[in-house]
Amino acid sequence: MSAASNELRDSAIALREAAWREGVEPDGPLGIWVRSLERTLTAQSALAEKQEAGLLGVVKDAKGVVAGQVEALKKALALAEQQNKRAETALRQSEVDRERLLNHTVDEMTAAVTAKLNGALVLLQQRYDRQQRLGSAGLMTAIVLGLFFGGYTLHAYLWRFETGSVERCLRQTVTGSDGASYCPLSAVKSDL
Repeated sequence: MSAASNELRDSAIALREAAWREGVEPDGPLGIWVRSLERTLTAQSALAEKQEAGLLGVVKDAKGVVAGQVEALKKALALAEQQNKRAETALRQSEVDRERLLNHTVDEMTAAVTAKLNGALVLLQQRYDRQQRLGSAGLMTAIVLGLFFGGYTLHAYLWRFETGSVERCLRQTVTGSDGASYCPLSAVKSDL
């Protein structure tokens, strides 16, 4: 049982006992009114318990969604690392293959043609390699940022409903005759 629920139940009992001590007849109009107030406080106590249980369920569900997103992000990161390793292996193999091709070309052509082709091929290959590395890095960055911001957006969307009732309650606070502040049930009710 929550503290709010206990407090409402205790208030109901205290109200009834105070009325009977003051000589209010249980079957008289004032006694009926006291019993009605007691039932209302007891009903509000049950409602507070249900709301707390519902809120705990939403929190648990949201934690599950976030944990799923974290797990998906970990898997995506592991996949990205594997692809990066494959790309590095392919790049090393490409460099070995390029070296073989270059050596073969040098053997078959004259020194002047080889110097020109060597310079042109190396520059083109370096430019191509640089573009491929930048493209891979950009893609991985976009994936990681997309997963992060997607998870954050989903988290914010799920919590907007829960925090909305608290904000409405704070805007519509009613002060009781005993000086305590209360929140009307209409303020807690969701706008969904």
